[in-house]
Amino acid sequence: MIAACSMMRRWLRRMGPWKLHLIAKDNVLSLYNLEQDPWETKELSRENPDIVKTMLDAIKAREKRIIPAPLISDPKLEKAREDELRALGYIK
Repeated sequence: MIAACSMMRRWLRRMGPWKLHLIAKDNVLSLYNLEQDPWETKELSRENPDIVKTMLDAIKAREKRIIPAPLISDPKLEKAREDELRALGYIK
């Protein structure tokens, strides 16, 4: 299962007992084993790099299949907000 909020660049991936949280804009990644730690108290990404890679590959593959909807620039949009959206890649 992959849950995503692509506008916020947040991803959640479940694979067997594993759950991966990814917040791309903050470069934050967390991995948990829900069978051993259902409350998600022990972060395991450093101890399990192969599982992280597999799960990130699944997220990347899904991301390639998604066709982003174009964001139309609003002429009334404040310049600072437009620059921010442009820097994030939401508008060109």
